[in-house]
Amino acid sequence: MITIQNASKQYIRFAFRIPGANQSTYEDIPSGTQTQIGRDFGVNETESIVQQLQRLGARSRSEMLAKPDATFKGLVYSVDKKAFTESEIMEASERVVEGAEITSAREMLKSVMGGDRKINEGTKAGRRSKETTFDIATLDANGKQTSGISSSIVVAAQGDTLKLPA
Repeated sequence: MITIQNASKQYIRFAFRIPGANQSTYEDIPSGTQTQIGRDFGVNETESIVQQLQRLGARSRSEMLAKPDATFKGLVYSVDKKAFTESEIMEASERVVEGAEITSAREMLKSVMGGDRKINEGTKAGRRSKETTFDIATLDANGKQTSGISSSIVVAAQGDTLKLPA
């Protein structure tokens, strides 16, 4: 038996093929829930389904609890007979949020560094300014700042140094 937990904020329809079957089987897993499949599966069927889950980015219970991973999307499986505890579900959900925050920060820094290069290109000295400050904020549809991200990042004269606010 395989227990699958959906710690993401998305509704997941897991489509899988049992070895020897002519068509796919579907299992709906709403956000924040878990389900059990394959009560009658043998070793070959279980291994096949686990491989299919891994191709979708699912992590085993032990992998999810062992280390944070920015690529973790929230699908966790277990092949033992235990269901996931509430604390494990909460931990997995927190890992999804942490991964999204890491990805967001990386993308923001890429944009800042690219913006700094663009602003300071085309000079013999290599830079037009001693430092470039980027104010970053979340805006609503009307252009007004919301309660989301708000930060200021300074790129120093070396062009590869960031000063982040405390």
